[in-house]
Amino acid sequence: MASNRIFYACQSAKLAGNVLTGVQSVGLNTNFAFDQVFQLGQIEIYENLEGIPDVEISIERVLDGNTGNMYSMFGASLATIAASRQDAEISVYDDSFQPAAGGAIGVAGSATASVKCTGLYLSNYSVNFNLEGPSTESITLVGNAIDWSTPITHSMAVDTDGPVVQRKDVIVNSAPAGNAFQSVTYSIDFGREDLLNLGSKNPYFRAASFPVEATAEFVYNANDTSVQAYSFTQANNADVTLEETYTVTATAGTKTHIFSIPDARVTGVQFGGGDAGGGNATVTYNCVAYNSFTASST
Repeated sequence: MASNRIFYACQSAKLAGNVLTGVQSVGLNTNFAFDQVFQLGQIEIYENLEGIPDVEISIERVLDGNTGNMYSMFGASLATIAASRQDAEISVYDDSFQPAAGGAIGVAGSATASVKCTGLYLSNYSVNFNLEGPSTESITLVGNAIDWSTPITHSMAVDTDGPVVQRKDVIVNSAPAGNAFQSVTYSIDFGREDLLNLGSKNPYFRAASFPVEATAEFVYNANDTSVQAYSFTQANNADVTLEETYTVTATAGTKTHIFSIPDARVTGVQFGGGDAGGGNATVTYNCVAYNSFTASST
């Protein structure tokens, strides 16, 4: 039977050999760049040269107790992750398939369509801990190959339950100042650069643009501790900030996720809110480090 539509219950995603649980969304963009060549004596285009076909996949999922974080699926160290290439697959199942009473639609059946992208590099990764709803992670992958030719069926439990990381499961082990955390966000961007060579259309490597910048943002409900963390005068010649390690631990079931940004410096502090409308004042600390970000799931 042909599928009438594609929705959340009849899709499955796989990254670096891992069937991902808790996936919220998957986006797939393909771009064909062109370079126009014209010539004297003719207004029409002489040739429209096709450039490098580019593929980008974006995946967002909740942190849970079933699958490790997507960042560490590329390796254990930043240098390894910068050079690592992995495959990603998206499978689509018949929208009317129901494997068993109470079971999820599609995931235990045979895929009717699939896409496989090989040789993907990690371009950007972020993880967000917030008050409302589950904590989430997002990843952007880039590559130069895409194949829709062969349906791929993912082996996945029909009725997989959480648990997922919520605010009660998150511990901020170290932060710039204060408490009463409202949100914490980590992000790292590899800024890929194509390395080309004669005799080949596609790049032979997509190099990370070192130094790689990692950032962390901590948002607090303001109190007398968080707003007074840094003081300095115009005549101050000493450094105001120090290199620190900022770490967050999140637990879901038996799995523990740890995210850390070592050797980070505070780059800015913003105070706002608390207006006459009754809202609370907040303080936001922005931190940055270079070639320094770790994520693990055990």
